[in-house]
Amino acid sequence: RLLKDYCNIGKKMPKFLLMENVSAILSKRNIGNFRMWQSFLENLGYINQVYTLNSKNFHIPQNRQRTFMVSVLVGEDIKKRNAVEEYFFENNLENIYLDDSEIHPIGKFLRLDYSNAVYKREAIESTPNYTPSRVKIFETNKILAVDNVSNDTMIANTVTTKQDRNPNSGLIEFR
Repeated sequence: RLLKDYCNIGKKMPKFLLMENVSAILSKRNIGNFRMWQSFLENLGYINQVYTLNSKNFHIPQNRQRTFMVSVLVGEDIKKRNAVEEYFFENNLENIYLDDSEIHPIGKFLRLDYSNAVYKREAIESTPNYTPSRVKIFETNKILAVDNVSNDTMIANTVTTKQDRNPNSGLIEFR
């Protein structure tokens, strides 16, 4: 809608657009709508490059796959179009794969210093009640840290806003 509004009032289009979504955007069920969106952008003068990327291939200790589309406004400028297409070809982000030893340690991202009152309060507030379904979550998910010591070779599952699902991103255990 915003891009249509820009066209209608003669406002300059953004030079770059970034779309992020779950990879199911490319599924049989959703691909038609996705292709319509790509076509809409191409008609506005954008070149689209789609990547399906995993955060662990970019030094992040999380196994999270997402689909991105980078759109670059080139209009009808053939020289610019060729330069952008060449850049995307030579810099394919899907070709980046890191060995697990190159991933940052998970402890760098966890708030485990409970001498810090804010971190301790956050931990207490986010601790769920111990119910049978949560026992299963505890028994079947990765332990990312015990007390204030992280397992820095661990890669978390996708971090979600709902840790109360199974599987979840991982657990911090206190003994």
